[in-house]
Amino acid sequence: MASEMKCPFDDPLSPEFLEDPYPSLQLARDEFPVRYLEKYGVWLVTRYADVKAILRDDATFTNANAHLPFFPFAEQTARYLKERSYTPSLPLTGSDGALHKRLRERVAKALAFTPRNLAEVKRAVDNEAVKMVSALPRESTFDIVSHLTSLFPARVIYRLIGFPEEMIGQLLEWSSGRIKIFWSASTVEEQRSMAEGLCAYWDYCKAFIADNLENSKDNITGNLIRLHQENPDSLSLNEVTTIVFGLVFAGQETTSNATAQTIYMLLKEPSRWARLIREPSLIEKAFNETLRLTPPVAAWRRYVTRDVEIAGQPIPAGSSLLLHLGSTGHDKSKFRDADTFDLDRPDGNDHLAFSVGVHFCLGAPLARLEASSLIGALLKGEPNLKLMEDQEISVTPNFAFRGPKSVFVQRVGG
Repeated sequence: MASEMKCPFDDPLSPEFLEDPYPSLQLARDEFPVRYLEKYGVWLVTRYADVKAILRDDATFTNANAHLPFFPFAEQTARYLKERSYTPSLPLTGSDGALHKRLRERVAKALAFTPRNLAEVKRAVDNEAVKMVSALPRESTFDIVSHLTSLFPARVIYRLIGFPEEMIGQLLEWSSGRIKIFWSASTVEEQRSMAEGLCAYWDYCKAFIADNLENSKDNITGNLIRLHQENPDSLSLNEVTTIVFGLVFAGQETTSNATAQTIYMLLKEPSRWARLIREPSLIEKAFNETLRLTPPVAAWRRYVTRDVEIAGQPIPAGSSLLLHLGSTGHDKSKFRDADTFDLDRPDGNDHLAFSVGVHFCLGAPLARLEASSLIGALLKGEPNLKLMEDQEISVTPNFAFRGPKSVFVQRVGG
């Protein structure tokens, strides 16, 4: 096992690490690139080359543990979920091999993110972005997260799924505890409350699919239903429900965090914001820099199927890895001036925020489109913004997902 020396990254849930993990992750990359975190039973992997190689080798490093709760559910929680018939099948991001290939092909067809379809989606997304920016509070100071970035991706993905607009608030409330219950420590009481929300959300998805079976519409849900009806063996009804159930989370939480963080990174240095007002074509580069430096999925797990060696460290079969995607973007062996937010960086899109290989994120084109539309609308509609001074930017304590809980901005001049 690894050295007994205690390092600042040994506890990813510590307040110090959560506030800013990247200085200690530099120590990890330099001195302990593969480090066993005994408290949590995982190997932390931090270097770009190692993480990329692991992501590409889906036979040795599988998704078998990706969607298991980081801390086992309390017995009462597991019993409650069973009693409520909470039975999602294995999701796309938790599957491997033939199952993953089959699910990925069906989801890709249902999403239909072709250039032509994305152009059609873009018009609706652009309109929604302008509408939401125009509706921002008139007060001089407001929270960009609660009023904009936390709502915009939900409105987009719910529209694409076909959920009624009036259900947005309720669905967000039901799914709000999913990060904590799966990726952080929680009490039995907290687990019960979060489990109730998940079950209500699951029941709603089941009922929604059932209501659309006879008259499926031209949206993601309708596409999935038609694929099921064409060949039920290739996509079961429970898999259809699981995909819809997961899309709300995948299509909202990560994009919300990434967009909020991009806005924060731009306003943190006013010259960046001013430059994008002059050159909105740089929005994509700004988004890439954010994904590289502080991706919304900061870390992800993999299961080791055979004895291997990573960066000289023997890892036995059956081990769990915690791949720190955020750390890889700061790796100086890969990126020049790696800690610098650089709008002129030529290789910024080499980040691993969307993974690589067979598990590359199918939603990446939509996430990029949403970020471009929303930030573009904000630059045009609210050019005179600055960060409120002396605010503390905090994140939800968990192992995987990272994004600001709030970002307060002020209108100035103009």
